[in-house]
Amino acid sequence: MDPMTEVRDRLTAELQERQAAVREVLIRAEDAIAIDTIPNARKFYIRLKANDAAARQAAQLRWNNQERCVKSLRRLNKIIENCSRLRGFWRTPEDKLSSLVELQSQRIINRSSPKVLQYGVSSQ
Repeated sequence: MDPMTEVRDRLTAELQERQAAVREVLIRAEDAIAIDTIPNARKFYIRLKANDAAARQAAQLRWNNQERCVKSLRRLNKIIENCSRLRGFWRTPEDKLSSLVELQSQRIINRSSPKVLQYGVSSQ
């Protein structure tokens, strides 16, 4: 889980950096319009469009990563749930041992000749 958390943190930091860059370029573009330097404003708006696309891509990447992380956690939760059900099957180690002994006994009985089990001796 640590690598997933590290990736999520890195993607979050990258997204925040891109959002800050979008805000900065937007403020510069508005300032350029306010001081009546339209060619500079045009450059800032072109840069704003590129930064906005990069920020949207970073947000989508982070969202996809988050979805994968949630799916992995759900799968892990199911595995833990199934293991706890198996662990609850045997209450104590003695129950486990007696169940295993009984299972092995049934296997031996099924393999043995019925005459040996019925009369205690083989007719051969």
